[in-house]
Amino acid sequence: MKYSPYDRELLAIYSAIKYYRHLLEGRKFTVYTDHKPITYAFRQDPLKSSPRQTRHLEFIGQFTTDIQHVAGKENVVADALSRVEAIQEAVDFEKLAKSQKTDDELQQILQSDSALKLKEIPIPGTEIKLYCDAEAQIPRPFVTGSYRKQIFQSLHGLSHPGVKATTKLVMQRFVWPGIQQDCRKWSQACLQCQRAKVTRHNKTPTGNFQTPTRRFEHIHIDIVGPMPMSKGCRYCLTMIDRFSRWPEAIPVPDITADTIASNIFANWMARFGVPTRITTDQGRQFEADLFRRLTQLTGSTHYRTTAYHPAANGMIERFHRQMKTAIKCHQTEKWVEVLPVVLMGIRAAWKDDLQATTAEMIYGEPIRLPGQFLQQSTQKEPQENHGDMLEQLRKNLQNLKPQEIKRHGQAATFIFQDMKTASHAFMRRELLGGALQPPYEGPYKIIKRGDKVITLHRNGKDINVSVDRLKPAYILQEDDIETNQQQQTKKEQPEKGKTRSGRTSRPPVRFQIP
Repeated sequence: MKYSPYDRELLAIYSAIKYYRHLLEGRKFTVYTDHKPITYAFRQDPLKSSPRQTRHLEFIGQFTTDIQHVAGKENVVADALSRVEAIQEAVDFEKLAKSQKTDDELQQILQSDSALKLKEIPIPGTEIKLYCDAEAQIPRPFVTGSYRKQIFQSLHGLSHPGVKATTKLVMQRFVWPGIQQDCRKWSQACLQCQRAKVTRHNKTPTGNFQTPTRRFEHIHIDIVGPMPMSKGCRYCLTMIDRFSRWPEAIPVPDITADTIASNIFANWMARFGVPTRITTDQGRQFEADLFRRLTQLTGSTHYRTTAYHPAANGMIERFHRQMKTAIKCHQTEKWVEVLPVVLMGIRAAWKDDLQATTAEMIYGEPIRLPGQFLQQSTQKEPQENHGDMLEQLRKNLQNLKPQEIKRHGQAATFIFQDMKTASHAFMRRELLGGALQPPYEGPYKIIKRGDKVITLHRNGKDINVSVDRLKPAYILQEDDIETNQQQQTKKEQPEKGKTRSGRTSRPPVRFQIP
């Protein structure tokens, strides 16, 4: 059963008074809570309370009816007790004092003429004496090698500050040789900091596809939607030829593998022939067995882009932007009706990189648009042999070559230098589950490196991830990585004999006839 916040606070007060009843009975005391509605519990109409709330209030009323509100930021003691697991274990100074007596490094410092002046200083309230740096305003205890990492974790684990702030924090309270190098190394290798902090994202140079040699050899396919319902269609299947930039957009009612595969075959392959290469994202309809069988049957090679990296399919993504902008300009939600007009305008638009229109790349001349009265004049010439004319046309089409793509603006590139040598990497989350979820997950082991794509071993399988989504992981020990990954992937399993809420469960008793 799920309790409301009011019921949970009331249950907490009831359980606390019931647990400490032998100390509270006969005493006058006040209950402080940061849940303000519960302060009116004894002032409201009892008929509005549930039977469970009535029982709890009746028991609490036997001891006190004084419930007062306290702000959450002032309820320090209760908040600290509810977060005991987040408090780092403090250093035992008695054990530290014993380790100082047997530490060879400390004995060498005491016997040598070192700039570090150490003296035995008693800890107030105890008989323990520690070697400390007495020249500082606040005596700084000397930390032996076995306790240095624990000291660092107890201070850095409070708020996980940066490298310089952590070094300053530790150096103000403790001292040991090489303290700056150790703090810097441990701060950089903190997995929690690397997973939660964003310093800078990788930005690799723009990649290039293999240049097609003829029309309809390489096409890009994607899906737009969901869009407003129009004539029973909510999605739009888009395709574009990389050689001529010829676009196609087909309204579809759904995006199942059957619908997508049948429309690709009927609206593209049946008209323009079978493409040699097909580039899509990792949508489920493109990863389905039906689409795989379609590419095998037609002999096309299927190329997949990496997840959350639309730039790899940038030509059709740019077409989506142009198409949706044109539909918005018509100021109507009946996008299926205006889509043919938009496609006609896109095919007739001049492209600087091609030095022609898309229609000219396909038909050899511009298409006639509505409202166009004049056409290019043609002079009567003597009739030529049709065979020679067709042969000349074939030669002209063979000599037709695609122009290099012009990119408007080049973003500055940046790649972490350690990406070339790092053994593990963190992967950026593109869909955050909440405001407090870390932006990175991992670290994951790097299996294979490439200029644009890196293969990671994640959850028992190898996946290809764009370099733009990765950052190198700084680690100290391999065991830390394995333990951390197990904590991330391992789901909470209830203990044997206990439920997830902590209640003890008894196995059912089964009676058998002897």
